[in-house]
Amino acid sequence: MKGLCSGPSYPIAMSKNMRVADINSENSEYLLNELNQATAELMSIDKASFGGEQWQIAHRRQQAAFGTWLRFIRKDPVFQTRSKAMAG
Repeated sequence: MKGLCSGPSYPIAMSKNMRVADINSENSEYLLNELNQATAELMSIDKASFGGEQWQIAHRRQQAAFGTWLRFIRKDPVFQTRSKAMAG
C-alpha cells in the first residue's frame, strides 16, 4: 500500500514500511530537488542543441541525479523484498 508524503512543494509516493524520517531527511529533499532541477534543465534545452555540448552536460547531470535518487529509494525495505522475489 502506498501513501503520499507531502514535501515542501511536491507529493512523494512512499511505501508504508519506509520511515517518514527517511523520506523527509534533508538528504532526500536535496536529492529530489537536484533530480527535478537537472531534469528541468535538460528539458529546457532547445531542440537545435540536441546532442551538442550543452545537452551532453545537462544529460550527464540528469543521469547522475537519477542514479543517486534511485540508490536512495532502493533503501526502502519493500523495494528490497520485491527485488529479491523477482530475481528468484
